[in-house]
Amino acid sequence: MLLNEQITSLFLDLAKTAIGAALTYIYTNRKKLKVIILCNTKYRNQDIRVSLSYLYKIKCKDKYLLVKNRKFAEQYQPVGGVYKYYNTAFDKFNKFGVVEYNGFNHEKEYDNDLRVKVPSKNLTKFIDWFRSREDRELDPVREFYEELIAPGYLPKDKFAYFNYRFLKEKVTPIKYSTHFKCNEILIYNIYELLPTDEQKIELEKLMSKHSDYYKWFDIDEIESLGHTKDGDYRVGEHTLFTK
Repeated sequence: MLLNEQITSLFLDLAKTAIGAALTYIYTNRKKLKVIILCNTKYRNQDIRVSLSYLYKIKCKDKYLLVKNRKFAEQYQPVGGVYKYYNTAFDKFNKFGVVEYNGFNHEKEYDNDLRVKVPSKNLTKFIDWFRSREDRELDPVREFYEELIAPGYLPKDKFAYFNYRFLKEKVTPIKYSTHFKCNEILIYNIYELLPTDEQKIELEKLMSKHSDYYKWFDIDEIESLGHTKDGDYRVGEHTLFTK
C-alpha cells in the first residue's frame, strides 16, 4: 500500500512539473504561439519569406507624407524601408538556414537587405534574433535620408539631425504572396518623426509644393487606400499600420 502511494505521489509530482513547464512555455511564447503552431503544422518543412522593415509616420497639419515606392512606381507609402544586416550575422544565418531572397533583380542597393527565406522550423528563432537587435542596422535613418534628403525634398542642413520615437511593431499573419509566389510574414517597426519648430516649417514648405514623387494624404484618404477628392491614387495597405 505504501509503495502504491509513493508511486502515485511520484506521478503527481511529475505531472505537476510537466504542466508547470507547459504553462511557462505558453506564457513565455504567448505572443508568437500561433506562429509556432503553424510552423509545426500547416507550414511544416516549408521555407517562409520574411521581410523586416521600418516605416515613418510623418504628420503635418493633419496630413501624412507618403512617397512613391521605388519598385512599384504607382504606389504611395510611408517613408521607410527594409533593415539591413551586418556580415557578422552570417554565422547565425548559416545556423538558421537563412537564404537571401529579395525577389528583385540583384542590385547593390539591395545587398544585405533583411528580405530572406527561413525554414519554418527556425522562423521564430530568426525573429527572436531580429528582436535581439544584434548584428543588424538599428537606427531608421538611412531610408529617410535616401528618400527625402538626398533628392533635395528636405534641406540637409535643417535635417542633419532629427528626432523620432518608436511607436509599435506590427506583424502580419503568415500568408501566401501572389507576387513572390511563396508564403511570407512581414514585420514592421513604426516610428514617428518628431520635428523641431524649424523642421516643421520645412515640412510646411514641402506641403506647399507639388511633386509626383510625394503626396500628403489625410486619414480618411489613407483608410480608403487612396481615394481623394482630386482623384484616386494607390496607397499601400501597410500604410494603415502607421495610423
